[in-house]
Amino acid sequence: MTGPATCPSLARKAQIKQETAYDTVTRAVGSGDLPNAAISDDYSTLYLDDSLMPTAAKPAAAPQAEPAGPLTDAEQFRREGMDFLNYLKVCRGKLGTDADEELAAMQKTCASIMGFVHNHPEQLNRVRRFREYYLPTTRKLLDTAQGLGDTDSANAAEIRRDITGILHTLNQAYEKLYDTLLQDVSMDVSTEIDTLEAMLRQDGLTHDFEADFNTRS
Repeated sequence: MTGPATCPSLARKAQIKQETAYDTVTRAVGSGDLPNAAISDDYSTLYLDDSLMPTAAKPAAAPQAEPAGPLTDAEQFRREGMDFLNYLKVCRGKLGTDADEELAAMQKTCASIMGFVHNHPEQLNRVRRFREYYLPTTRKLLDTAQGLGDTDSANAAEIRRDITGILHTLNQAYEKLYDTLLQDVSMDVSTEIDTLEAMLRQDGLTHDFEADFNTRS
């Protein structure tokens, strides 16, 4: 398949829920597993070749159409996140090899953070500064770098170096944020497993492997 595919049609073919299909596609594009792919502005269509995506992929709403209901904060963050991931993809190839490596790493880490929040919307408040300050500021800096054009002036080169350097710092910060988000989940999972094992033993649904197989020394 090289042409566009809608998320509902992918869900039907895979026999999964549409939301699961959307989440899978979003993660694949964001992490770089589909390197040439892009998602339309209305988040409904996957283009495996981003050159095939129309300039205005978002259909115009009919004048008489009923206004859509307001998005939840989690849904709005998901849209903002997908827009940012697509933006990082567009930036690659324009700022040099070092910047491309940082952009690829950022795309992967940010996709992981957004996937985490999608699965744990109650954690949305913990990424508020990431959402409201770090992402827009990152985008502003990248806009500045690209606005320099191809000039070889010393000042332009210095600005590009500075921006590439801060991309590396931001990547370290975003990775730390993701690890911090996972720490609480790891603790919750550990508690759940301990409780589950205790209940299994209490209900006689587990084996004492040391006794059964004489493994005690």
